[in-house]
Amino acid sequence: MPPQLANHYAQTLIGHARFGQTTKQIADQTGFEPDEVWLWLYIGDCLMVREFANLHNPALELLFQGIEKDQLSHSALLTRDMFLRSRNQSLAEIASKRQVKITTVKEHLLECAILLTDPRPLFKLVLSRQTIVELDKRAPQLVTEWKFDQTLEKQLNIDFFEFRMYQIMRSRENGS
Repeated sequence: MPPQLANHYAQTLIGHARFGQTTKQIADQTGFEPDEVWLWLYIGDCLMVREFANLHNPALELLFQGIEKDQLSHSALLTRDMFLRSRNQSLAEIASKRQVKITTVKEHLLECAILLTDPRPLFKLVLSRQTIVELDKRAPQLVTEWKFDQTLEKQLNIDFFEFRMYQIMRSRENGS
């Protein structure tokens, strides 16, 4: 997890006599949009679940005994399967068939990109070769710290979902 994400993630935690910050408070501090902060925190949750699942601590095993589940939700796997099989369908059409919102479809695909052993088929379908080339030209060395803005959206005609998918792809290649 990038240090910046880890710090903001920790700021949301609640403890004895400590109230966590809201996504709006973190957005105001960082300049991110609240939806971007929420997505980053969701990704943080996914990463934390993955880390906990990989720990071999007897105390944690007792805690999770009887509730061990796949890292990916059944719903995310269904969305992924539908997305990979129906290459001519838009995300809106998949959302309609699944009876979920488009944002839910995007969240499922991002979750899969983070947690699947091999998410390359997702990257291939979401990101055109041209988009990857154009983003590569603009990407900073630490791609996970790159902020999406309206300039990128207008110049490359991409949305935050595609931008985040690119970040995940490059960060996985670099082992971040």
